[in-house]
Amino acid sequence: MTADQQTWAPSPEAIERSALAGFVRWLRTERGLDFGTYAQLWSWSTADPDAFWQAIADFFDVPFHDRADRALADERMPGAVWFPGATLNYAECAVWVGPASGGTDIASGFAGVVPTEPSRAGEMQARQLGVAMEAWDPEGRPVVDEVGELVVTRPLPSMPLYFWDDPDNARYLDAYFSTYPGVWRHGDWVTVSDHGSVTVHGRSDATMNRLGVRMGSAEIYEVVDQVAGVRDCLVVGVELADGGYWMPLFVVPSETGGGTSELAAELKQLIRAEVSPRHVPDEVIFTSALPHTMTGKRMEVPVKRLLQGVPLDQAVNPSAVDDPGALDQFVALARAGRG
Repeated sequence: MTADQQTWAPSPEAIERSALAGFVRWLRTERGLDFGTYAQLWSWSTADPDAFWQAIADFFDVPFHDRADRALADERMPGAVWFPGATLNYAECAVWVGPASGGTDIASGFAGVVPTEPSRAGEMQARQLGVAMEAWDPEGRPVVDEVGELVVTRPLPSMPLYFWDDPDNARYLDAYFSTYPGVWRHGDWVTVSDHGSVTVHGRSDATMNRLGVRMGSAEIYEVVDQVAGVRDCLVVGVELADGGYWMPLFVVPSETGGGTSELAAELKQLIRAEVSPRHVPDEVIFTSALPHTMTGKRMEVPVKRLLQGVPLDQAVNPSAVDDPGALDQFVALARAGRG
C-alpha cells in the first residue's frame, strides 16, 4: 500500500446526508460563505474563530437564555472570553430528565421517556407504547389523577408464562392475578394524570395501615437512610392474629456493635420530627443482614409474610434472594410469637 492510497472513502450519498454537508449548505445560504473543500472550511474555522463558533451556535440553534453579541470577545490564551454575557438554562436545553419504571418480572417498562412529549417535575412523561397500563380502584375501575393499583389490562410478549416448580400455576396466579382476575396487578401504587404522565408511589402490597392511616415505607427510608450509623434498614407493618398491629424497623448498623439504644432512640426521634408520630416504629431491631432481591430491592412483602407465619417456601423463593440466610431471623421471630 502506498502512502497516498485511500483505505476508505464515503459515498456521495453519505456525504450529502452528513451534518457537515448540511452545515456547509447553511453557511452558503445564511452567511454567503462558499467552501469547495474541507481544507478551505478548516482554514476559515481557524482563521476567524469568532465567526466560526457563532455560526456553530446559530446552526445548532443553541437556545440561549441571554444571547451574546459575539462568540469570541478576547482571543488571549489563557484568558479567552467566549460568548460574553450569554446564559443558558440547562434544565431547558441540555438536560432531559427521563425517569422510567418497569419490572424485571414482566421484563418490560411501564412508563418512561418519550422524545415528543414535555417533561414535568416528579412525573414520568408517558406510558410506553404497547403497554396497556392503568391505575385501578379497589372495584377494578380505571381512575385518573388519583392513586390506584398499577395494572396491565392487555398481554405483553415479555410477560412470564409460569413460575418454575409451580405445576398448577397457583403461586403465579396468586402473585399477579388474584386481585383482578385476568388482569396483571403489579403491586405498586400509581397515578396516571389527565395529560398522560405517570407517577409511581411505591409498593401497594407493602403499604402499612396503622390506626387507620395508610403510610408508605419510603417516607421512613428517606429519613433513616441518611443516618450515618445505618447501613441498611427495612420496615414492615404486620397485622397480628389477635387484631393488633406491629410495625418493627430492622436496622443493620454501619459498624459492628453499633446497634445501641442511643441509635434506636435517635432514629425514632428523627422519624417523629421529620415524618410524623404515626410513622414511629414500635421497635427498632438491630440485625447483621437484611435480604434483598438480586436487583437490590428491599423485600418487604416476603418479610411481612414470614412474620405472619407463612412457611418460607411459600413466602419467597430463596434462590431469588441475595442472602437467603438473612431470612432465617424472620422465621425465628414468627416462631417465637413476635409476628
